[in-house]
Amino acid sequence: MTLLPYALFFTLILTAASGVHSRVNFIETFKPGVDLSSVQPNKYNLSANIIIGSGGKNRDFFELPFIFTYGAEKKLEAGIRFGMASYGAETGISDLSIAAKYQFFRHAAEQPGVSAEFGFSLPTGDYKRGLGTGGVGILMAWLIQKQIDEITGHFLLGYKVHTENPDKIRMGNELMYTLGAKHKIKKDITIVGEIKGINHGYAYLSGTPLLQTGYQEVYLAPGVEYTLDNEFDFYGGILLGITGNSNNAIIFVGLGF
Repeated sequence: MTLLPYALFFTLILTAASGVHSRVNFIETFKPGVDLSSVQPNKYNLSANIIIGSGGKNRDFFELPFIFTYGAEKKLEAGIRFGMASYGAETGISDLSIAAKYQFFRHAAEQPGVSAEFGFSLPTGDYKRGLGTGGVGILMAWLIQKQIDEITGHFLLGYKVHTENPDKIRMGNELMYTLGAKHKIKKDITIVGEIKGINHGYAYLSGTPLLQTGYQEVYLAPGVEYTLDNEFDFYGGILLGITGNSNNAIIFVGLGF
């Protein structure tokens, strides 16, 4: 399956993107850091990522997602994630994610920033080939960010609920969390350090739990962000698995504009 249609789409709309760099965090699980601010109203951002995972409980995988983020109003933005994925020997379209973020409080000297996210995933990937869940996913998350001197700390706590697919299998629900901090070492360079975790609940077959399917992933995740002329964001990181059910390593690189 060719990636040419995605590359053409990506190129055609490159010059039209503008606004504050932001994202709906829960649909970019492995990206370094968190963003609580929203894209300016009626503006949008685009990003393209490459994610490579190896070893551990899961199969080796490769993902090429594209993310479109739109500022609906001053404190509200919506995001869509779609793209290609390869899990083991299978390659194709991945599940589509749609979510929104609302900023309740802006980050200030005496006040932490607080945002919430809500969304869902659609079973566009072929679940029989391991490219998706086959059911609808419903996700929600809370984010908080606070600056202390030159360090900005952040915390994300999210939960994703899966529905049954046509084969009566319901994938395990997922509790996701990120605890970390970032520090700007230069005007345009920020370093990030985080612990990221995903707790996978039991999968169910016709309502019966499959007791061997629950597991936990935890990663130590250093990363870096680089901003060029306030128009392009380059970011990357490596996630090092620290539990037996984690991938040994996940490499994440991307470009936002």
